[in-house]
Order: sequence, then structure tokens, then C-alpha cells
Amino acid sequence: AKDAMLQKPGVLVQIFTLVMAFICMFIMYGAQQYTKAFGMANLGLDEMGGAALASIYTVGSITAVFFWAVVMGKLRWNPLKVLLIDFAFSALALVMVLVIPNVAVVYVAIALLGFFAAGGVLQLVTAVANEMFPKNRGVITSIVMISSSLANYIVISVAGVLTRVGGANGPRLVVLFNMAVTLLGIVLALYLNVCQKRERAAKAELTT
Repeated sequence: AKDAMLQKPGVLVQIFTLVMAFICMFIMYGAQQYTKAFGMANLGLDEMGGAALASIYTVGSITAVFFWAVVMGKLRWNPLKVLLIDFAFSALALVMVLVIPNVAVVYVAIALLGFFAAGGVLQLVTAVANEMFPKNRGVITSIVMISSSLANYIVISVAGVLTRVGGANGPRLVVLFNMAVTLLGIVLALYLNVCQKRERAAKAELTT
């Protein structure tokens, strides 16, 4: 029974992994595409100020790519745990954006959001998915890429609906929706971390 369990994660774990891959990309695209609009609508920034906010997000994401490359390479951190950290700090950054309407604070929060929501997240979620589907790595990588494109389309669609419904408050509704999706990501990442820990413990027990 243990041998069978160790060969392949359960169906629920696999489904949650794919949903989490979609969520990762949804958060990234949601923040990337509507940071500027949020700054202009809720902080009173002009076109240049909104563009600067988007640039800070980009700098945060680029910084994260190099940071996680070093950390993952030298310290060999578990990609699934890194995703949990990313979700948690993305949620914190979104709370800062929503609760503290101060330009300086939001600039810091957007830098954090770029770092944790965008930097290297596609590579991380692909690594996690390949671990959960060890016998179908090529297929699952393609599915993750498809989910990335799907997330981008759905972000635009959802944001369009929220903007029509909320009017001037639309960008804030987009951030709130992104926050809800991020919280779901935390729940899934926690569940998958627990499942992975149990599986590795069972594997260790099996080999002793």
C-alpha cells in the first residue's frame, strides 16, 4: 500500500497542484496588469506616477528571480515551501495596499508584491507540478503553460466585469479579488506541504 502511495500522489493532490499553478499565474497577472490603474484611481497618481508604480513591481520581480535562483541553488529550498512563502507575503502586500492608502507604503507593498507574486513563480510552480506528476513531466509542463495563458485571459475578463460593476472603484475590486485568490492559494499550498511531508515521512519509514 505504501509503495503504491509513494509512486503517485493522490488525485486530489494532483488537482490541487494544477489549481495552484493557475492561481500563481492569476495573482501575477492580476498585480502586473492593474497596479498602474489602482495607483491612479485610489492614490491620486498621475500617468507618470502610475507608470512608476508598475516599474517598481517589475523591479521587485526581477530582483526575486536572481534571489531565488541563488537560494534554491545553494540552500536547496523546497519549491513548494517557497510557493507558500510567496503566497503569504503576497497576501501581506495586498493587505498593505488595501488598508494603508499612503503612497510611500503602497510603493513598498508593490515592490514586495512584485518580488513574491511574480519573481520566478512560473519556474517554481512547474517544478512542483513535475514532482507531483513524475511520470508525465512533459505533459504537465504543457498544462502549466496553458494554465498560465488561461489565467491571463481570465484576469482580463474578471477585471473587465469588476470595472464595469465598480466603476471608479473597479481597480480596488480587482485587488480585493486578487486577495481572495491569494488566500485560496495559501490554503492549497499548506495542504500540499502537509501531504508532501507525510509522503516523505512514509518514504523514509519504508527505506528503514
